[in-house]
Amino acid sequence: MSGPAQMLLAAGGASGGDPDFASVVLLMHCDGTDGSTTFTDHSGSAKTLTAVGDAQIDTAQSVFGGASALFDGTGDRVTAAASTDFEFVSGDLTIEFRLRLTGADNFGIFYTEDGNTSLHFDASRWVWRANNTNVFVT
Repeated sequence: MSGPAQMLLAAGGASGGDPDFASVVLLMHCDGTDGSTTFTDHSGSAKTLTAVGDAQIDTAQSVFGGASALFDGTGDRVTAAASTDFEFVSGDLTIEFRLRLTGADNFGIFYTEDGNTSLHFDASRWVWRANNTNVFVT
């Protein structure tokens, strides 16, 4: 992905009255001090998150809470240890986030597991890929 992208991930309080909150496996509000590299998982499983590259909290753009995650497009990411929570094998699932792109003319991965499953933006479309096969393209 060329240029910076910001993931604006957040909504409500801990459970926000959501009856499905117990099923949430990762919740990143991306709140904090400008320039911070500390990302917190607010889900019930509280995974340890690690900022890589220049991934950081940025207060210049936000929808909720006064901050968002900033990725400048040069290898930035936030990682979590491998977990069966991220094995989307069968059944319904929801992946939800807000995204502000300043340039999207290249390939950008937003989720990947084992290199065979991913959610990515490819030029002008979203692609969900599972077992090296495009499952959903929009």
